[in-house]
Amino acid sequence: MIKRFFLILSAVLIGSCGSTVKAISFDLDSIAAMGSFAKFCVDTYRWGDSTFSSYNPDYVQGTGHKFTVSPVFEGWSDSYEFDMPDGYEIDMNTDPFVTVGAKVQFMAVSYTYSRTLRNVGGKKARSKFSWGFSCNMFELNISRVINRMGTTITSVEADGEKFKVNDPFDGLYSRTLIVDGEYYFNSKKYTQAGALGMGRIQKRSNGSFFAGLQYEDHKIRMDFTKLFEGDPEYEGEDLVHQIFFHNYMLTGGYGYNIVLGKGWIIGLWDGVSLGLTHGSSTGYEEHNRLGISNKFRLGFGWNSPKWFVNAQANSQVSWFHESDYSLFQSLSTFSISAGFRFNLW
Repeated sequence: MIKRFFLILSAVLIGSCGSTVKAISFDLDSIAAMGSFAKFCVDTYRWGDSTFSSYNPDYVQGTGHKFTVSPVFEGWSDSYEFDMPDGYEIDMNTDPFVTVGAKVQFMAVSYTYSRTLRNVGGKKARSKFSWGFSCNMFELNISRVINRMGTTITSVEADGEKFKVNDPFDGLYSRTLIVDGEYYFNSKKYTQAGALGMGRIQKRSNGSFFAGLQYEDHKIRMDFTKLFEGDPEYEGEDLVHQIFFHNYMLTGGYGYNIVLGKGWIIGLWDGVSLGLTHGSSTGYEEHNRLGISNKFRLGFGWNSPKWFVNAQANSQVSWFHESDYSLFQSLSTFSISAGFRFNLW
């Protein structure tokens, strides 16, 4: 349902500006002369383009193409660290795995979907979609990640002593939805799409501070029934633990593109988010607490007006805590992609 909504939204955005897009390729003044509504559309486009997408041509360059298609191969790893009451700690990690997908983009609007080829309970073990809108001054991204693969318990700490273990745990289900938007203060000389989105070309090294808003929706379900099956200490107990929480945050950070020459570029981007966490877990009432998360991105690639190749590493860390325990959830990805740009008009 969510994926269908954003596909429709993308189609509406593209369709609503279709006449304007064609006008860009021909004569805006001729379109504006068709009537008051056509003139309003042309004036709105010109205002938006000059306000949000303008840049210093000595530092940033457009690609000259409206459409982009790109296959994406992405490696994944999740980790979960639980600090429990009485000094008890448990760490879990998923085995690294690869998803296969594709990204399509029309001007400022992009859509990406990827998934594993493995099934769990008749459903994909891992799937991800993202929808983005990006101009030079600000960007909006919406993504959802679902993990049904389970994980491995890598260490357990009790009574001050830590034990390394390697116990498979297939009772984990995790779903994360993130909506975030950032405003870039130095958008004339820096483009966040240079080494990360590959949507524009950074000609000279430069960076920018940014500020924004972020919303996160997390659901984590852990079923320990199989893990403690046959243990008389837990007989008759409900061994399913669920955590639901929402983060409402302000974000601040910095991004920098290092131009190596001949189309090669490195991009660094880091944002820290602080705000309110609202949520609950099994056995606890809903509450409001301090929320914090961090997102880091590193990109390396080659970019030209028509083609690009890109390697990118991303990490997202979120924190949830009750009065006597806490959870650090992190997601790390590494992707490789190559893209082709073209025009239909």
